[in-house]
Amino acid sequence: MRAGIVIHPPLETGRSLQQEDLHALIAEQGIVFGIDNDAIEEAKIFIESGEKEFKHITIARGQQVGKSTDAFLRYDIEIGPIAGKMLEDGTIDFRERRIMVGIKAGQCIATKIPPIQGKPGINIYGQETPAFPGKDIKIQLHNDVKFLRENMQVIATKDGVLSIVNDNAIKVCSHQTLRGDVDYKTGNVESMNCVTINGNVQSGFKVTAIGDISISGEVMSAKISSQGNIVVKGGITGKDSHLEAAGDADINFIEQGTLKCGGLAVIRKQVYYSEIITGADIRCHQSSKIIGGKLIAEGDVTVGDVGSENSRPALIAAGVIAERITHFDSLKSKVVEQQDAIIQWLQLYHGSSNSKKVKGMEKELAEAKLQLLRVNMIPGTELYSRAGGDEPLPPGPPQNPGAIPIEKIKIDVKGTIFAFTKIQIGNCSMTLEKTVSNRTFKLHPNGKRIIVIPNKR
Repeated sequence: MRAGIVIHPPLETGRSLQQEDLHALIAEQGIVFGIDNDAIEEAKIFIESGEKEFKHITIARGQQVGKSTDAFLRYDIEIGPIAGKMLEDGTIDFRERRIMVGIKAGQCIATKIPPIQGKPGINIYGQETPAFPGKDIKIQLHNDVKFLRENMQVIATKDGVLSIVNDNAIKVCSHQTLRGDVDYKTGNVESMNCVTINGNVQSGFKVTAIGDISISGEVMSAKISSQGNIVVKGGITGKDSHLEAAGDADINFIEQGTLKCGGLAVIRKQVYYSEIITGADIRCHQSSKIIGGKLIAEGDVTVGDVGSENSRPALIAAGVIAERITHFDSLKSKVVEQQDAIIQWLQLYHGSSNSKKVKGMEKELAEAKLQLLRVNMIPGTELYSRAGGDEPLPPGPPQNPGAIPIEKIKIDVKGTIFAFTKIQIGNCSMTLEKTVSNRTFKLHPNGKRIIVIPNKR
């Protein structure tokens, strides 16, 4: 909030400010904070000069509400580079991810830094507006780890290797190493530990672990499941390849497979007719190539090249819950089926559109269409929380206080993206009309459409 004095040229019948005490006039208005004495002096000089000009001078400014700091975990050991981390200059760190970090019993892993309240705002009348409180975090501890409240430290209770999932879940597990392939000699692998496989995972086999999984070879039509993070240094091939991680996933390339992770997905080379679904960002190397398939992230998406002249179009979606796309498509199919059912009933029975049966079917169709309009794709929102058509949202506080800031979500294309690629951000979608290069896709400030912006070189 700010206050200003607007000075008009003097009028014969008007009130002159030359005889007025500006400080007294300001006090009469109840303005007591942020007063700029230099600006008041400037106003006095201008008034006394008798200039026949209009002039506006800001004489008081309020203090903005300070930004609060969210709680976070400060890691007190060297956990190495996190592949896919966004650096300060906007580039992405693609160094090899370091996992299986050794931990000793009694060693401090991390310290919780509590939220810090921002400074209150003060308006020109001296009234305070408190800052929004910083968000606290819930630390999730698994296996051989404990939290000491007196000093806010996370401590290992046994020797082992560290697994960090989505920044706030910490595990210390034993380390299991397989020196060759997972095949008929080993059988399926089910482990309560972190697992390193110095070979391939052969077709039809499963690897399941409580901790992180690192595979130096390939995954060939196999299933990999981790309650931690997954790193695959070879390729992932085959329609039956299915990888799922509670945390991050770092892969080389994937062909006709499926990858789901609760955190960040890092793609180093290629995605070929595959499905990548993440609870955070998808970050592909700038030289990577996406051919067909689906990339759906609840956060941002960064890609290299997308599509080709002859491939089926890919779907690139950011700020979207993947399950809601599936639900939306299911509702669309339901609407089509209901429309067809009404037409078939009228044709088969030569019925009237005013009949009780048809009216009932039309009511069900209208309800399904309204549901379709109300589906909200944005993470942190309720499923049916959009206004349907001309229907206003209910009065009161916002329905989705936990929604992500969708206006900040973007799809960043470092290479070439071919025509007919489908782009989706939140509840808005578009089909690319022409092939373009080096572009960023984001929502228009009105939130109703996607805009395309050239990237700075």
